[in-house]
Amino acid sequence: MLGKLIKHDIKNMGKLLLPLNVIVLLMSLVGSVLRVSGLFDLENATPLFGILLVTYIIGMAVIAVVAFFYPIIYFYRHLFSRQGYLTFTLPVCSWKILFSKTIVGYGWYLINIGVALFSIWAITGFLRIPEMHLTNLNLYSREYIGMSFTAFMWWAVALTIFSLFYTLLSAYVSIAIGQLWSKHKIVGSIVAYLVIYTIVQILVTFTILPFLFGGFDVGRMVLVSFYASIIIGVILSVIFYITSGIILKKKVNLD
Repeated sequence: MLGKLIKHDIKNMGKLLLPLNVIVLLMSLVGSVLRVSGLFDLENATPLFGILLVTYIIGMAVIAVVAFFYPIIYFYRHLFSRQGYLTFTLPVCSWKILFSKTIVGYGWYLINIGVALFSIWAITGFLRIPEMHLTNLNLYSREYIGMSFTAFMWWAVALTIFSLFYTLLSAYVSIAIGQLWSKHKIVGSIVAYLVIYTIVQILVTFTILPFLFGGFDVGRMVLVSFYASIIIGVILSVIFYITSGIILKKKVNLD
């Protein structure tokens, strides 16, 4: 039953997210064709280039916002609105429902960010950093932060990918806590999220603070920031997931 539930969530989320990703790919195709055609190399093409660039940036920003919030809205609508009555009549436990919403929402996040990065890569002419410039970047990076530029980027990518998972779960648990309010559940969810965000920032700050005043070099501080963010994120993600599951199992308050 879990497999059917996952397929159902993939299909339902995909009704909006799949067309959005197709639009991004089409914009990438158009941009790549225009770039290869040499149109932008013409003397009077600067205004056209500016208009298309602004349109692309605005379009990507709007799609990114919609793609980010839709899995969260989907979670709320299918569990804590009137549709929740149908969801909880399914012959599957609440933990499996939560797992399906989590894994599918995160999966779409990864697809969205992958398509967006591919689009930027394609629009910029499949940009590659020349070997000489990459060598210089690695030298400067090792000098100022104690690691190569390549290593720093891999750390940044890993942290970004994990942060998407943590962010999704923090939104889920905020919605689950907010629906415990008898009224103004959305306001309750926002308040819960702000409280959680503030607590997390305090935790991260107090973790890093000793290194700011301990005479540690920049590279050590960067590594500590990465480690602290991942470790705290893992612990809190587990707490968020378990808390959401307990609320779904025992404290569901549907509209």
